[in-house]
Amino acid sequence: MPPFVFSDAGQGGFRYALMHLVSCRKRDCMALRKDVRECSHKKLRGLFDEGVTLGCSDCHPSLYVSNKVRDLKRNLHFIPLAHHLAHCTHEDCAKLRRSLLLSVRDTVSPSAKSRRLEAAA
Repeated sequence: MPPFVFSDAGQGGFRYALMHLVSCRKRDCMALRKDVRECSHKKLRGLFDEGVTLGCSDCHPSLYVSNKVRDLKRNLHFIPLAHHLAHCTHEDCAKLRRSLLLSVRDTVSPSAKSRRLEAAA
């Protein structure tokens, strides 16, 4: 894993970004929130299919329901999870944040978007 994933600055930046995304109503942030929601849902679904459930017991009701991952592509489920992850200090939530941070970076970063555009051309 890249060192920024474990650094205080990397974790703090991701926590701040989560809080900003759930509260900002600017068009660009709303579009980014949609990408983050979809990416997070895809990552959690993949982990769940492998039998891995991350996050502390406080956030499990926000993540999982009757043997599946909640639909994080909807704000109704994503906003409470993002709020929880931005504030929770449990190691299980830190692992979940690190996992999501890498997936989000690989999906929504400018370099990832340019690679997808090049591949599509």
